[in-house]
Amino acid sequence: MGKTTGGAWLGYLISVDAVLVLSGAVLTSYVGVTGLAKRITLDRIFPNYFLKENKRCVNYRIIIGFFILCISVLLVTKGNLADVYTFSFLSVMALFGIGNLFLKAKRRKLPRPEKSDYYICTAGYRFCG
Repeated sequence: MGKTTGGAWLGYLISVDAVLVLSGAVLTSYVGVTGLAKRITLDRIFPNYFLKENKRCVNYRIIIGFFILCISVLLVTKGNLADVYTFSFLSVMALFGIGNLFLKAKRRKLPRPEKSDYYICTAGYRFCG
């Protein structure tokens, strides 16, 4: 589109901008997932296996695990970008429910203002009353 409207220079500029934006997004996702997984591991939901650090204090097992997860999503969706986004969105929504079930099962004494049964967590219902 940039090449058609403004010439070759605009096409190159848009391409470079797209590479920089995607690189920033990938870096941000790795930083976010590493912090989140470390916090979840410290809360004793993930196994302590993920807390191992190298000499630079980097949790390399979390990073390698996230890389394998990303590659597996890419292989499952055969690289179709729309399928990648759909699969990722649905997985994140399912993980919210699974996370609630984990918290309910593993952290029974955690103080909560609201209580719910397993079937409500699984179905995703919210009853007002």
